[in-house]
Amino acid sequence: AADPLPVRGPHRAATPLAPRDDFYAAGHPSQYEALLVVEVADTWSENRGHRGLPLWIVDVAGERVLVLRGPTPPTPTGYGESLTLATGESLSPDAFPDLVVSTEELLGPG
Repeated sequence: AADPLPVRGPHRAATPLAPRDDFYAAGHPSQYEALLVVEVADTWSENRGHRGLPLWIVDVAGERVLVLRGPTPPTPTGYGESLTLATGESLSPDAFPDLVVSTEELLGPG
């Protein structure tokens, strides 16, 4: 299946990490320590290097948020679930289920 968003332009990402005693001084985090990756991008590419990590792609131009979760069960893209949320919807990260975020908070003022 084709990607919902083709690639173009630079992107920015934020990643909350699992707590670690050394505060990551001893080395970079592993994929298992990334609780969520949030990317703000013009568009989406399957080749971002986040395969299998919980990922929210904030498509500001498209006024939507792509949520990728998994891989349960494993798939060729590394994700078991893919959701596209429009303005007016809310989502919660799996690692923080009590945190409810509206798509407007992620997309900013229209």
